[in-house]
Amino acid sequence: MQKHGVYHQLVTVQMLIEEDEDVNEDDIAEGEDMVPNGSPRKRTISENKQLKKSTSRQISKQISKPGAIDEEKDKEEEVETAPGAKFCPMLQENKPELPFILIGCMAAAVNGCTMPAFAIFFSEMIKVFMNNYSDSLLWSMMFLALGGVQFITNFLQSVCFGHSGERLTFRLRLKTFRAFMRQDMSYFDDPKHSTGALTTRLATDASQVKNATGIRIATMIQSLFGLVAALVIAFIYGWKLAFVVLAGVPLMALAGALQLRFVMGNHKKDNVDLEAAGKTASEAIENIRTVQSLTREPDFFHKYATSLNKPYRTNIKAAQLTGLTLGFSQGIVFMIYAGAFRFGAYMVTTGDMTPDNVFKVFFAISMTGIVIGQSSSFLPDYSKAATAGGLIFKTLDTIPLIDVFSKRGQYLSNISGRVQIRNVTFNYPMRPDVPVLKGINIDVEPGQTVH
Repeated sequence: MQKHGVYHQLVTVQMLIEEDEDVNEDDIAEGEDMVPNGSPRKRTISENKQLKKSTSRQISKQISKPGAIDEEKDKEEEVETAPGAKFCPMLQENKPELPFILIGCMAAAVNGCTMPAFAIFFSEMIKVFMNNYSDSLLWSMMFLALGGVQFITNFLQSVCFGHSGERLTFRLRLKTFRAFMRQDMSYFDDPKHSTGALTTRLATDASQVKNATGIRIATMIQSLFGLVAALVIAFIYGWKLAFVVLAGVPLMALAGALQLRFVMGNHKKDNVDLEAAGKTASEAIENIRTVQSLTREPDFFHKYATSLNKPYRTNIKAAQLTGLTLGFSQGIVFMIYAGAFRFGAYMVTTGDMTPDNVFKVFFAISMTGIVIGQSSSFLPDYSKAATAGGLIFKTLDTIPLIDVFSKRGQYLSNISGRVQIRNVTFNYPMRPDVPVLKGINIDVEPGQTVH
């Protein structure tokens, strides 16, 4: 298309001929004169020839103006953007599934406390081995009970948040499609609202929103309750050691902040590159006859592969940087282990702590590191969900001047059916230099049909 060669001319002619066929039919119908007996007077052969010549000249002019096509193509490269949706509006959309969310949140809260409880059970089990296996059956059964609790809580939170997320996706897709149907023609005339962009939004954006209100909420609640339980255990059994271990928490928070900033900054660019690939595929499929007649299949395949190569490289770099930050956040935990064991040994030698209490504090704080790591996995999905939610809410808030679904307005009880149109001019907002109607005048009497 950029070289304005044979493919460019064939595609342009194909599009113009399809449009002009419709225009010719309208012109022929408009040119038919009504005679008193109601039968139309057909155009003469010379008039039809003149119309074909006019159409041919119009096609030639359009082909000879590559600058206009380039300008149109530049407009098509535009991608619609919207501010990221806030968490509360997205959660508000999930309000009908509130019972599922509440049950899932309670299950996640209990599930979050199981890992700190594991720290106590494990420490007591070590104490059992040190005391000639006394109470071994009791603490073994405690581990068995803990496994049962985790099975029930994980099942409940997965089922509940899964149901709420899928119902939200179903409802958002229906609302988005309904919002598309209510828009006027100028909305679809905008290059940012191309067929590929709208269908992609309908297919993927709705499913991404559930990542902010579905199973990931369970992870956040599980992490929060696990953190609180771990800190309570640590301060009960050894507040001095707890303060030493908590000195490394700011480093883990820094790693999580770096990861969040990086993910949020690259997601929008990823969407732009993927939409460009979608437009290439849409162009090739829509004009497949022309593509095959010119054997341009390898060219379009190469162009599509090139469009995918850019986000591929970006995501490869993102994976490396994400791995670096994730490795730092996880590696710092073992560095905290080293400091905790050294200080714990010192506390045991001074008689301020017993060995089993050192293990309780140590494993409780290590569970804190684990839940922080789980929380960081929430960030990529949430950034995508916020971007997708912003686009969906922008579509839902776009209300045209003539809303076909609106019940407001004046309902006429007595309609005669006589229509008069005087000096009507019209052009689409995205093409102000192309007039569609040029001062049209129409009189339609009751019972008359306009072709």
